[in-house]
Amino acid sequence: MIPATDFITPGLAGLVSGYLVSIPVGPVNVTVMNEALSRGFLRPFLIGVGAVTAEAIYCGLALAGFQSVLALPTVHAVMVLVSFLVVTVLGFKYLLMQKQFGDSAALRMEQQLEEKLHLHRGYWLGFGMTFGNPFILLVWGMLAAVLFEHGWVVSRGLSKLAMVGGMISGGTLWFLTLSWATSRGHHRVSPRTLHVLTRVSGAFLLAAGVLLGAKLVQAMAHSDLFQRFH
Repeated sequence: MIPATDFITPGLAGLVSGYLVSIPVGPVNVTVMNEALSRGFLRPFLIGVGAVTAEAIYCGLALAGFQSVLALPTVHAVMVLVSFLVVTVLGFKYLLMQKQFGDSAALRMEQQLEEKLHLHRGYWLGFGMTFGNPFILLVWGMLAAVLFEHGWVVSRGLSKLAMVGGMISGGTLWFLTLSWATSRGHHRVSPRTLHVLTRVSGAFLLAAGVLLGAKLVQAMAHSDLFQRFH
């Protein structure tokens, strides 16, 4: 019989960890809330699912002990570059958006058609914003150390798999809750208010992009590719 500690305890630990790690306000949560107010539930939820997928990869790598590989200067620089590009482009999109949101039948039809044709973009947007953030690897690396130390996760494969599965469930639960709760204001927020909120979201994302840009410069300065050219 498989010990319960191999899947119940690590599964619960992953569930709680995945939920709590997803809560802090950051680019992904800001984007999910902004999209939920303007588009409804499904697209922002898929953005969250994409983010959870990227976090699951980091969580698995941290449990497997691959932090040192992803911490290599060149790999680190590429990861930061991806996040910088995604966050900055999205920030400019929100900040410079001129389109007013309304309740006309034509506008609703346009939004529904765009959602049906490009829902996958929401998933990859969330994935790119999260996978390019190396700080998440550090977070899961520290959490993995704590969980191993207290025996909530053991070195056996089933235990680690249960931890990752619980983490996916916890993160998905958070984005399900956030998308649903925020989308309840869909069509209840005035076009002017929504426009202001969109621009505020854009400003926040651009500020995050500036911080990522500073990290990118620092990461490139320590990367092998940069040093070869100097």
